[in-house]
Amino acid sequence: MPVPTIPEQYLPSAQGARPAGEATAPVLQQTSGTTNAALLQWVNANLPPGAEKATSIPGSFISGKLICRVIEHIVGPDSVTASQTVSDSQFEPVQGEPNLEGIFSAFDKCIDENVDINGISINDMRSGDAERITTLLENLRKWGEQRRLAA
Repeated sequence: MPVPTIPEQYLPSAQGARPAGEATAPVLQQTSGTTNAALLQWVNANLPPGAEKATSIPGSFISGKLICRVIEHIVGPDSVTASQTVSDSQFEPVQGEPNLEGIFSAFDKCIDENVDINGISINDMRSGDAERITTLLENLRKWGEQRRLAA
C-alpha cells in the first residue's frame, strides 16, 4: 500500500515561521478527544436557567455544585432523586477550602444516577485535579446524552 504524502503547504517551514499574515489558531487543552471549551459549553447548556455558568476546568467544578445542578436539571422533576436538591449552602467554602458536604453530595448524585465515577476520588475534586474533573465531565456528558436518547 502506498504511503500518503503530506502536501508541502502543511509541513512546517525550515525556520518554523508561518507565512506573513497567517494567524495561529488558539490551542485548547484536549483530553480524551474533547476540548475543555466544548465541555464547558455542554455544561452551561445543561444548567437550569439562572444558574451560575461554568468558566473554567477545574475551577468551576471543585465545589461540586455545578455537577449537582447539571444532574438535577437533566433528570428533571420526575426523577426519584429530583426531590433531593442540594442546598447552595453545602457548596460554600469552609475556611477557604472546598466544603466536603458539597463534594459528597455531587458524588452521591453521580452514584444515584449511574454517572461513571470510576477512578475519580473526592480528593481529586477537592484538590482541583483538572484531568480527573475533565474525565468526570466527559462521563457526565455521555450519561446525559444516553438519557436523552433513551427518553
